[in-house]
Amino acid sequence: MSPELNHDCLRSIFEIFEYNYDQDTLFHCLLVNRSWCESAIPYLWKDPFSIVRKRENSRKLLTTIISMFPFDKNMEEKLKSYEYELIHLNYKQSFYNYLNFCRIFKFSEFYRFVDKCARAVSSKDVGKVSSILYFSVYKIIFEHCTEIRQIRLSDLPKMIIKNQNFNNLSNLHELEICNFTTVKFFEKLVHVCKKIKKIRIITNAFKNSKELVNLFKVQQNLKIVHFLNNLNQCQVLTEELSTQILSIEELIMKNFMFEQIRTLSNLRRLEFTLSTCSPQTVAAFQNVSCPILEVLKFYHDFPPLNILAGFIEKTEGHLRYFYLESCSSMYPHSICQYSDTQLLLSSISKSCPKIKSLTTILNITEDLNFLKYLLISCNELESLTLTNIGYNHGKIIDETISKTLENQLKINGNWNVKHEMIQYQYISYTSHRFFLEKA
Repeated sequence: MSPELNHDCLRSIFEIFEYNYDQDTLFHCLLVNRSWCESAIPYLWKDPFSIVRKRENSRKLLTTIISMFPFDKNMEEKLKSYEYELIHLNYKQSFYNYLNFCRIFKFSEFYRFVDKCARAVSSKDVGKVSSILYFSVYKIIFEHCTEIRQIRLSDLPKMIIKNQNFNNLSNLHELEICNFTTVKFFEKLVHVCKKIKKIRIITNAFKNSKELVNLFKVQQNLKIVHFLNNLNQCQVLTEELSTQILSIEELIMKNFMFEQIRTLSNLRRLEFTLSTCSPQTVAAFQNVSCPILEVLKFYHDFPPLNILAGFIEKTEGHLRYFYLESCSSMYPHSICQYSDTQLLLSSISKSCPKIKSLTTILNITEDLNFLKYLLISCNELESLTLTNIGYNHGKIIDETISKTLENQLKINGNWNVKHEMIQYQYISYTSHRFFLEKA
């Protein structure tokens, strides 16, 4: 490999190494020449605490950080009292301020880094040493990392929240919140972070806090919002918080639901994972419209098909991808209660001329004509996945019916049709799933 490659070539190479988490090769690239070193350093320091999987590497990273930005003497003396020695490199000023290249800060990875560093002392002192290291390195990070773009917040000591101003987080673009015990942190971010494009909330202990509402309220370019929890019970956002997502382009929710929203005028992607479809969910889909929606996906449960049909009609012809998860390996869902498959197919046929990919349910003994009309009406359609929901009085669907369906759907040879049988656990029930692709 030539050392004379230009910067664009080197960047393409290093992006491949970064994508494949090949940190060892990136480290070796530092040694080729100055040009390679300058090009590789931003990739190695983009997410520095994610690559320190070994204790000795953690100590080396700590040494590099404190050689640039030493702890104050009081903290060093406290560490010495626990027989913890800090090592400084023998130069007055580093060739680079490496922390300027830090773009991603994940609190969980940072905690693991500190824990590895603290293990150099006896077990009875590890907690005290960890506490000192947490506070001291946090202070360095929040004062000298001026280009952080992404933060994953799991926990933050109250002392740090109280004493830090976080002014260097003004370039934050992506915030992931995994812990709602740090709402005071949101309060400080309100005064600093106004360019966030993506907020992702992952918690089973969600709180509709005023601080969170205010954080949403001050954002000038918020495009993507995710609300995710693993509880079976659906959490409902307050009306005040719901109104802060009116202008976003992507909304992904797992066991969450908004309320009192009439129009999501800029929304292009909408995904729901629902343990059960609550009355709030049904009401929300009855009331809301998404006039330029392009992607609509449901996992596990979904609203009644007549409600979905009405919602799809309000997408004004922009819908391109529709996904309705029709079953799991454990149980075929409560899909047998949905008798409006024909209404759904008709709605898609009339309202989605640009649709390219469709995954849904049907009754193959009753809905074939509606499906054929859909194939004719939606001439940009490229792929379908169809799961049969007809029970046929509890018996396995006869293979001849499947063959008949395949033959009828091969319209002038334009569609390739494959199918598989789905055997559900715990109950004696078998279904058929069909895969159709443009020939």
